[in-house]
Amino acid sequence: AGQAAMPALNAAGVVLCVYSPLAVIFYELVLPHPYRVILALTSAFAYIVALMAASAVWILVPARVSHPLMLVAIGAPVLELGRYATYRVYERVQGSVQSLRGAKAAASGRQSPAQRFAERMGAITALGFGISAAHALLLTGRTVVSSALPGLQYHAGCSMSDQSLDALMALAFVVLQMAWTVAAFLRTFPQPSVARWLLLVGSHALASAITALPAVLPGRPWLACGGLTVPTLFGLAACVSVVALRAAWLDLEENVRLSRQLEQ
Repeated sequence: AGQAAMPALNAAGVVLCVYSPLAVIFYELVLPHPYRVILALTSAFAYIVALMAASAVWILVPARVSHPLMLVAIGAPVLELGRYATYRVYERVQGSVQSLRGAKAAASGRQSPAQRFAERMGAITALGFGISAAHALLLTGRTVVSSALPGLQYHAGCSMSDQSLDALMALAFVVLQMAWTVAAFLRTFPQPSVARWLLLVGSHALASAITALPAVLPGRPWLACGGLTVPTLFGLAACVSVVALRAAWLDLEENVRLSRQLEQ
């Protein structure tokens, strides 16, 4: 009975590791607002289209120069261009929504800076959720199925199963995709600069390169077992999260300053 229950426990562990944070975000921040549900679906669709575009470019690369790091060099810029396209659509939709709400807002009184900030962050969180959920499903769809089968897969000399390693990597990318979206929508796209674009695309390329290292350097247990890749990926996620939090704080300060200027 214990052996029969192991596949279910393995699958449950993978699902909970990756999707429990997404489930909380969806239930608490996205689902109560139909507008945010639409934004999440839009960003997920845009991410999948960008991924297909990156795959199409990859197919055109000659086989003699095909390399996992070449896929990273192609994929990161294309996916960030897809994020930028999502931002442009969001700005147009947001402008239309704000104009429709104008009369209602005037009747109920001017929104406070905290209210404007919360509404904007809720919409950006929904967009980041859509991208994160689409990425997680693509990364772990096969992993969830394989973890439900009898037995676990291990690399030679590894104490962590392949399914557990894939789940941890996917969880790190959930954090990264959320943080990239917040930082990009609040700073990189509205106030573009070469440095900000390099930081966005470079950090994305670095995260993808970290996941590709076991394929680039095979036969090294310290890479295949996640001893280096998992801590490095979560460290990068922490750094990008700090950048995103700083962008959110600066946006809140700007809302407060503009509100004070209007009151004077």
